[in-house]
Amino acid sequence: MVFSLKCICFFSFTCLLIGCVPQFVPVGQSHFEDRNELKAAKQPQGALQPQSSRQSTIYPVDSQTFNLMIPSEEVWNAAINVLMRNYNLTIIDKQNGVITTEWDSFYLNRQVFRNKVSLRITPHNFRHSKLMIINNIESLQEGSSAGTGAFGAIWVPSQDLAGESARIIKSIAALLRQPPPVIPPDMLSQASEAR
Repeated sequence: MVFSLKCICFFSFTCLLIGCVPQFVPVGQSHFEDRNELKAAKQPQGALQPQSSRQSTIYPVDSQTFNLMIPSEEVWNAAINVLMRNYNLTIIDKQNGVITTEWDSFYLNRQVFRNKVSLRITPHNFRHSKLMIINNIESLQEGSSAGTGAFGAIWVPSQDLAGESARIIKSIAALLRQPPPVIPPDMLSQASEAR
């Protein structure tokens, strides 16, 4: 009796699954909304979708924090890959979701800058995560020591004129094969000041 009940349940579940699975689903899609979408799906592989039909999966909370509709494990791996291309990493703490780089110097608009990037990736649930990015930037300036009157070069805090934080977020999205992320106006205005 128990065996036959298990067989009936298994058979019913299998029939349900077979009936729900469409006959043809193009790569990169999980379902079709209507027949017009099926016709559109037969376009060549290299054809880009219009920006309006592609929805972003990365949204800003503020100028340093982003919500991602992507599991934290995937975000972690993408962040490591993006940062390792341009920086030397000093802290990689997967348990706490922290990645920190060394100071990296660069030259922009006839000035010397240096920056140090820190990321914190935390799971929101098994399908969503949160990413906080802090880009500490300093510019090299001539100045004097307080009280001694001695002159020398000092590092002073600066804005992200190169748009490095936005570049990192966009690179993570590209590596995850996601549509371009929504970038906060603060990040965009800082990057546009450099131009």
